Amino acid sequence: MKWNTTAPKQTYNTYEGGKAYQHTLEDEWSNFIFSSYLGDSYYETEEQVQQRYIELTEKIIAKYGPEIAGKIAQFSRNELGLRSISQLTMAMINDKQFSGKRQLFAKYFHRPDDVAEILAAMDMLGQHWSHGFVRGAGDYLSTLKEYQLAKYKMLGKKYNLYDCINICHPKSKAITAFKKNQIDAPDTWEVKISTAKSKDDKNKEWVRLVREGKLGYLALLRNLRNIIEANISNTDIQKYLVPQLTNETAIKRSLVYPYQIYNAYMAIKNAGYVNTAIIGGLEQAFIYSCGNMPDLNHSAIILDVSGSMEDRVSKQSNMTIKQLGACFAAAIYLSQPDVTFVKFGNTALEKTFRKNITPFEIINQMCANDGCGFGTCLGSAYQILNRKYDNIFIISDMQTMDVNEWEGYGWYHSTSTSQTYREYTNKYGTPEVYSFDLGHYHTTAHSPADNIHLITALNDKVFKFIEIQKTGKNLISYIIENY
Repeated sequence: MKWNTTAPKQTYNTYEGGKAYQHTLEDEWSNFIFSSYLGDSYYETEEQVQQRYIELTEKIIAKYGPEIAGKIAQFSRNELGLRSISQLTMAMINDKQFSGKRQLFAKYFHRPDDVAEILAAMDMLGQHWSHGFVRGAGDYLSTLKEYQLAKYKMLGKKYNLYDCINICHPKSKAITAFKKNQIDAPDTWEVKISTAKSKDDKNKEWVRLVREGKLGYLALLRNLRNIIEANISNTDIQKYLVPQLTNETAIKRSLVYPYQIYNAYMAIKNAGYVNTAIIGGLEQAFIYSCGNMPDLNHSAIILDVSGSMEDRVSKQSNMTIKQLGACFAAAIYLSQPDVTFVKFGNTALEKTFRKNITPFEIINQMCANDGCGFGTCLGSAYQILNRKYDNIFIISDMQTMDVNEWEGYGWYHSTSTSQTYREYTNKYGTPEVYSFDLGHYHTTAHSPADNIHLITALNDKVFKFIEIQKTGKNLISYIIENY
């Protein structure tokens, strides 16, 4: 064998230098489209993240076809509430030929600005809009009411609603009235607040909007501080504000994420507002946003509290991915009677919580570093697990390091993820491992195996994903069959 020698085995490393494994194409792509905002990350720029996603999507389209990629983008937009990444995916299938393109686009759109964003994404990709896109967008725009048209003019944007109508040629009485400027300005909170003449007028408008229920759920969360600062009375808080915050139907319809509710709590807390009725309402809303929890008893939750977990969820958010992950950790912990919580950095620490702790208190305590250090040694967490678990949840960016300990004349022990995981399974058996991979990077610390599942999502659908993967199906196959 002079020339046909054994090929060297390809190895991978995380950004922290630990031994790593390459994601499967399906896992890496689904982790993106189910949970990424396509922004800067701790180790990659926004441009690098976006280019990697485009390359992955081209491979998915080549393997599964553009219709399947579009269906999953539709699921991402309409079930998970993810906009930019699903819009980019739809722009990428615009220049592909397949049957049913018009119908797929028509079903995708959730709001009028989706049409404009996809047009702009096509420009970025160097494409021209296809017949299927134009007809599908036209079908969607034709269904809009006058109120929706007036609300989403998008004036000042590269593509405004007039541009979208001129390109896509929708037809309806509302569209005709819109083109003739015969639709009155919408009675929205944005209009009322922006046209208020004084601070006192604005304060009165905030109170009126709450009393009349004129704020959508996300607008209610994002303007909670403004509402409190409008000197809303305790009577109005109890009678109007709290019932709206705890409206379970509105929470589900808005596709609000648990971490957005926690973020609203942090915003008013950091401003010094501690109204117990409002905070109690937000805590109830947080529980509703987590949905109906499956049976996840006899589980261990492992949360990464290292330095890279201080990365922001998106450019527009003050939330860290550590806080986002802790929201899901708290939801699992509070809903199950037998759960162990472990946090890790360079070292790991098991943490117990007092009874009757509230969701926001437990999230704050979970996120505290508690002397764990700011490296990322997942192996240290496996080392302190000392009993059998049915499920292990890892919440991390999965960019781990390996730590070798020195004794005498040689290295005697390694806390690499793969080695400590093997030691755990040899002693206690093999659990189902669910990875919330919040970094969206190319590699992961866990070797591929049937019991290792990637389930990252930002809302309560993540718990549905757990139930799906317990059946042995991957998420892409499930969506193809059921959506």
